[in-house]
Amino acid sequence: MKKKVSIDFEVSVASRSRRSRKKKSRKLSKRRGEVKLKEKAKEEGVTPLVEKYWIQRYDLFSRYDEGIKMDEEGWFSATPEEIAVSHAERSGGGLVIDCFTGVGGNAIQFANMYSMFQIAQTITPNIIMFLPRTIDLHQVEELSWLSSPPLSVEIEENYLQGNLKGITAYFGGTALWQLRLSYT
Repeated sequence: MKKKVSIDFEVSVASRSRRSRKKKSRKLSKRRGEVKLKEKAKEEGVTPLVEKYWIQRYDLFSRYDEGIKMDEEGWFSATPEEIAVSHAERSGGGLVIDCFTGVGGNAIQFANMYSMFQIAQTITPNIIMFLPRTIDLHQVEELSWLSSPPLSVEIEENYLQGNLKGITAYFGGTALWQLRLSYT
């Protein structure tokens, strides 16, 4: 009977050491992954201040790799996409006032849910410049008035050998200036 107890004890000690080795291995691989993420963040020009938000970028915008750009304020104020969808689904009525538009997390979902997306006031006036990268082109013109005061917008599509090569959205003074040039 004593032998059985000692054998069980030896087995449990061995399995504990195996578990601890696996645990250490997992920790090391997690650290390596974090180091790789931090290196990638530096390559993209992300500051250490917003690095933890950048790591969560796909929670903020599922289509992040399609050219979404944000300033530091945008990283702090962006609503995760799932939460924004939930807010848009739960809010009722035809008039939506989004006083803290930010980089468009909530605005995009409200625009997708309601045709009467009416009023928004941004925290910073330059945040509107980042909206076109986070939304579809047909929404750019609708959302261009989000800045205070509302901006005029002109969308330019550039084609190369029949393929769409680039899209440029001109806001505010630039769009008005180009419009005036075309009339003269």
